[in-house]
Amino acid sequence: MSLINNYQNELDILKKNNLYREKLVINSACGTEVLIGDKKIVNFTSNDYLSLANSKFLKTKLAEGLKICGSGSGGSHLISGHYKIHEDLEKKFSTLFKKHFNKPKSLLFSTGYHANIGIMQALTSVKSKKITIFSEKYNHASIIDGIKLVKKNSLINLQIYKNSNLDELTDKLKKDTSDVKIIVTDGVFSMDESIAPLPQLLKISKKYNSFLIIDDAHGFGVLGNSGLGIMDYFNVKKIDTANLIYIATLGKSCGITGAFVMGHETLINFMIQKSRTYIYTTAIPPFICYALIKVLEDPIFLKQKSKLQNLITYFDNQLNSSKQIEKKTSAIKIFMVKDNQKTLEIQKKALKKNILVSCIRPPTVPIGCARIRVSINANHKKKDIHNLIQFLKNEI
Repeated sequence: MSLINNYQNELDILKKNNLYREKLVINSACGTEVLIGDKKIVNFTSNDYLSLANSKFLKTKLAEGLKICGSGSGGSHLISGHYKIHEDLEKKFSTLFKKHFNKPKSLLFSTGYHANIGIMQALTSVKSKKITIFSEKYNHASIIDGIKLVKKNSLINLQIYKNSNLDELTDKLKKDTSDVKIIVTDGVFSMDESIAPLPQLLKISKKYNSFLIIDDAHGFGVLGNSGLGIMDYFNVKKIDTANLIYIATLGKSCGITGAFVMGHETLINFMIQKSRTYIYTTAIPPFICYALIKVLEDPIFLKQKSKLQNLITYFDNQLNSSKQIEKKTSAIKIFMVKDNQKTLEIQKKALKKNILVSCIRPPTVPIGCARIRVSINANHKKKDIHNLIQFLKNEI
């Protein structure tokens, strides 16, 4: 029993420190209103930003896709699992982003987590080269895990720079003598709600001949006039993509699953040869690719994006009633609490008022930085947002 006791002791410590996590069982489909038990709850925790996951449109297109394409792909991309519909979806992304990229090429991954790990593993696999990774302090866990996996190589060095601190990043780049430099950052920081200063990062990466990896998981479908994320938000025009790698997930704003990577043709071809999370996993089902293409082609994408942006502005204005908010911001809203137990208590109080919010604690965030996170979705009602803000103002 001593073997099991080691693990039980760790669990007991987590419970004592209010860090033990439990699964919340939802008894209904994904939506802005969900059932927990038999109680209807307003859900402010979902990353289904465009409220497409349970939409009639998407369910219809998934059913069509099943009839046309079947269900599973039956293999990995490099064996027999890459179908024309996968190719069509990759070309669709390249076409969508042609305003922002110079001749981009796209590559599908099964998940955003796979994409981040696979890109880092591929880029750092170039032989006999000294490599330095410059990672933003607030980067997502999948980026951090990708770096941890490749750090075993003695030729790879890691430098962490503070959140959006470009002076610190520049200073580190100036001093670095590596053969390959890689800057990696989230587009929208999921635990902080801020947006990375992309125009400045692009200039810095070019000046110091560095790769720049942007993970736009929480920006794609939300930011920009066309909903194309951080590139659209900052109105980045056609640029030389030789040093830029863009990532976005399809399980958030698009309401299904998957991810895509965009970059220079040589880099994408290199990933196909070297990225283990691309090579050694079954390709995403073809019917999902069919539905994703339909979502991206239909006016519903921009319609829901517009609804979401209006609600984000409404939220910001209600929260800051003394001033009108003009700038469109992210769909993530953070409320710092610091104490683990108090953060849990606020979440429980919200649930008693039929409101579900996210309780974020270490190790997701640093010790002493527990917080409540709110996610706005396109189908939220203004009255529910108003009630949420009143609750948060009273509790935090």
